[in-house]
Amino acid sequence: MALRTYLIPFLLIGVLLQSCGEQGEKPNYAQSEVKIAEIMHNQQNAWNDGDLVSFMNGYWESDSLVFLGKSGVNNGWQKTLEN
Repeated sequence: MALRTYLIPFLLIGVLLQSCGEQGEKPNYAQSEVKIAEIMHNQQNAWNDGDLVSFMNGYWESDSLVFLGKSGVNNGWQKTLEN
């Protein structure tokens, strides 16, 4: 459980920072921090409501998503949702 608690924020930060860099613009870290906090708040509410699809909306919807959980490594957004 502790690993997942720390893994989620790092995944979100990595995805958001990567998306900022792909646009060729200098990342605005203050805006990124606000957006990350918003995504995490939405995920918290979705998790507490038992809404896993909405919870997963905070993640990169791609076959390249890698998630490490209790059952091991999952590759892909859909596979992660199914598990």
